[in-house]
Amino acid sequence: MGNILSNQLSFWFFNKKHRVTDLAVVLVDMQPEFTDNLQEDVFDSIISAQLEIVESCTKFDVPVIVLEFKGCSCTVPELSKPLRSVPRLSVIEKKDDDGFTNRLLSRTLCSYGSKRILLTGINASVCVLKTAKSALRLGFSVHTSEDLIADESDLWVNEQIVDWYANNCVLHEGAPQIQKLIGK
Repeated sequence: MGNILSNQLSFWFFNKKHRVTDLAVVLVDMQPEFTDNLQEDVFDSIISAQLEIVESCTKFDVPVIVLEFKGCSCTVPELSKPLRSVPRLSVIEKKDDDGFTNRLLSRTLCSYGSKRILLTGINASVCVLKTAKSALRLGFSVHTSEDLIADESDLWVNEQIVDWYANNCVLHEGAPQIQKLIGK
């Protein structure tokens, strides 16, 4: 899917005509301890897609919440520098795979008025997945796409995991689906 989908996501989520007021982006565990295990092409692809989203968040004042696993390094420099330009940026440390085990995540999302979450990050089969499950349980609508999340293992390509996202979240595959969501 690559950059075409990211461009469509950026356009439809952050287009001024469809100003988003209830969306927050949650970036999960983009720390060297995890990203170093990605294949180089996967790393480059996910960083490129995430940078497009960060740029749109900066431009249209969409909040970004960065989740970082306690005891690990900070978010990779390819993202951390551009993230500093986001007007509403929060960095939250987590001690568990599920970002919502730190109650600060749900409080921060509520303080932003967020009802929808665009999940990005790694690992799609563990931390992103557990965070998505808790978000749904707490009543948030969860959105993502295959170019915004990745896994250091082959588990992400496991049909069951992809199917879980497709059946429980809004797994964006192209502009028409996003137009319906945003263009109400």
